[in-house]
This record gives sequence, structure tokens and C-alpha cells, in this order.
Amino acid sequence: MGTFVKNLQKMRIVVSFYRNQVLFWLGGQTDEEKLGFGFKLRCQTIANGIDPMQKELIALLMDESLPLQKRLMAITSRLEALLEELEETATEEELCQYRFLYESVYTDLTEMKSVLGDFVAE
Repeated sequence: MGTFVKNLQKMRIVVSFYRNQVLFWLGGQTDEEKLGFGFKLRCQTIANGIDPMQKELIALLMDESLPLQKRLMAITSRLEALLEELEETATEEELCQYRFLYESVYTDLTEMKSVLGDFVAE
């Protein structure tokens, strides 16, 4: 498996996790509901892993000095930047071959950004 597709698959998994967090935040009434069940265990599992990017993102998610919405917005922005970096490393052939996977990640990030942006306090 090539590096590009491996990294793109990893992005798909990570973005899915944070997309779920955005949906929990959007639909939750209490802080517990906004974080989702098993939040601490899920975070601890990721924090104990070896991937520095995932550790960076989970640390941001767990940083209670910012409101949850702002943390999720920062994570979404970071994920967008990572996807752009990944795209820059791909060949045209790889982008064509894995277009559906790439677009699914891009679509989720765009939706997350839109949902989070719709609720920015003025």
C-alpha cells in the first residue's frame, strides 16, 4: 500500500472521529452528551497511541480552557491543513485513483466547518 493512500485512510478515520464529536456537540444537551459516551476512555486510548498528529488533536480536544465549539473549530482547521499537505504530496494518478476517498474526507471537513461556523457567538 502506497504512502498516500495509507495517510489518506488514516485521515478518513481521524476525520470520522472528529465529525462524530461535532455531531455530539451539536445534538447534546448536557456537557456529557456533547462529548459523547466513553469520552475519557476514547481520549485516553488515542493519547496512549504513538501517532503524534492524533496526540496533538486529542490534547486540543481535552483542553478545557476553551469552549468545546472553539476546540472543535481549531481541530477542523488543523485537519483541513493536514489534508491540503497530503494533497500536495500526491501525484495526479493517486489523486484520480483515490478521488472518492479524498472527497469523502474533504466533504466531512467542509460540513464540520459549516456546522461549527453556523453557531459562532457574536
